[in-house]
Formats: sequence, C-alpha cells, structure tokens
Amino acid sequence: EGLAGLGIKGKWGYINYLGEMVITPQFEFGWTFSDGLAGVRFAKNDWGYIDKTGQVIFRSQYDWVNAFSEGLALVGINSQGWIC
Repeated sequence: EGLAGLGIKGKWGYINYLGEMVITPQFEFGWTFSDGLAGVRFAKNDWGYIDKTGQVIFRSQYDWVNAFSEGLALVGINSQGWIC
C-alpha cells in the first residue's frame, strides 16, 4: 500500500517508493500495511497498529497481530487465545 518496511540497527520503520523515510525506525518489528494499517511490535508481547503517518491506532492490548483484510485482523491475546 505504498510503504515498505525497513530494518535499521534492530529497529523497524517504513519508506515510500522513492526510498524516503516516512516513519522513523522505532519498532522491534513491523508487518506490511494492509487496509491502511500495519501491525508493529513495541516490545515483547506488546503489539499494536499504526497508520501511514506512524500514529499509533491501537496499542498494548495484543500479544500478537496479523495484517488486516477486509477490515478484520487476527490478533492474539494470551489469556483469551486468538480473536478476530
């Protein structure tokens, strides 16, 4: 969706198609954008979603996240298992 993930010195950020840094590397890991959001790991078992500006949309409520598809995403909550 227009941004590509890029790992630098152990942190994950995103660049545009021109190779310009759009979201500064600050995450431990980041998924590809889908439906306008990317799942990112802030720390172990601390996942959330960011938008294409890097603004945090959801945070600290998931142990694991997957990409969105048609407005839904599979997420893991340790005490409750996987939910959609």
